Amino acid sequence: MPWRTTRTLIDVSEDTGDDDMKWHFGSLDVGSFLQEFRKKSIVYNETKKHKELSLARILSIHHVYYFPLDKDKSCVAYLPEADAVNEVYDGLRIDPVILPVDVVLWATDIQQAIETGDRFVMEKEFGSLLMKSSESKKDNLVDTAHVLISLTRMMLAHKKVPKRGAEDTFVHRFVAPLIDNVFYGDKFGSYWANTQLGCTTVKTSVGSLPSRAMPLSSSSASSPAPSSASSSSPVPASQQLLACQKLQPDFTLYSSLFGHRLDLFVVEIKPPQSSLAMADFVKLTKEMMNMVNRLALLHVTAPRVFGLWVDGYHCQTYMMDTHYHSMYRMIELDTFDLPKVLDDLPKIRSVMQKLMKVKSLLDATVLDIDRLIRKRKSSSQACNSSSTSSPPQSHWIKTPLNDRKVKKEKRSVK
Repeated sequence: MPWRTTRTLIDVSEDTGDDDMKWHFGSLDVGSFLQEFRKKSIVYNETKKHKELSLARILSIHHVYYFPLDKDKSCVAYLPEADAVNEVYDGLRIDPVILPVDVVLWATDIQQAIETGDRFVMEKEFGSLLMKSSESKKDNLVDTAHVLISLTRMMLAHKKVPKRGAEDTFVHRFVAPLIDNVFYGDKFGSYWANTQLGCTTVKTSVGSLPSRAMPLSSSSASSPAPSSASSSSPVPASQQLLACQKLQPDFTLYSSLFGHRLDLFVVEIKPPQSSLAMADFVKLTKEMMNMVNRLALLHVTAPRVFGLWVDGYHCQTYMMDTHYHSMYRMIELDTFDLPKVLDDLPKIRSVMQKLMKVKSLLDATVLDIDRLIRKRKSSSQACNSSSTSSPPQSHWIKTPLNDRKVKKEKRSVK
């Protein structure tokens, strides 16, 4: 439906929490400022049209606070202290991944091999590139070599620009060679298109949500921001996105830990000249919010997930976390343009550095979650072994990862 006619129920409850979960910079209470920002956004939402609201305003209605690379468009652009915005962004900064300049030389060598017009010269160059990257014994360089080769083959085979609206063709040619050769590994599994997020299949009581897991609006996943808010009553628990909404990203990367699928990275793609691109960005935000909630329900400390938004040939990478109470922080990490033609191959170094940054954060996240689960499992087993002096009984315990209960068999005490 047209985005200007969309109606959405939103949660208008007050944000409360412990002091140690609040966001402070010296004497400045950033958390309180953002709560006031959200309240004003709800008021503006009732009186203004969608196109008059900034993206930061739209997302704040859903408890999502937007931190793009352009500070002037962020939710903290109007902080009262002059240096406060810079201080906030300094706290969000993440070190980049740097690839050697040799990657640019690899791209140049491939271009020169193509100019010869001899297929076997080109194939020899591909082999040389794979040999060089393998000898480095660095995963980043091996993945970069495979991306260069995959993109080159695709560009040589399909020299015409895809027609407008041909999303599958666009994805296959320009996006998949990057995603498939970067976001993979023994710790990960993935799905392309039309697959629900794992968290949408979880049956849980919204009342059991930790303070980090906040409710989301009951609008359609594909609908943009609300055009009018209903503040007469909160969204019923049965309508919470966490429990009932079905979200289908264009690409999902997950990790299976102790039999549980944990979605950690999603991609939303709009081919060039597509309409309603902003609707897909809002959908990406809701998907990431749902994924964070899933991790919070599993009692993962400092949950964070990642996303890639492809708007035509322009791409943006994001991280979402709940480092502070009642705040989903949507943080833009990097921006880049997809290589379109063979002359763009030297740009691969910059593109790969930004994708590798996300991959390194994903690896660290999986490691942290795995360590946390193992620690809790060990604590649970130690607790069970120390209770052997209790009388024999049949009782229920919670598994380390979720709220499902498992019946323990009777034990005879000797």
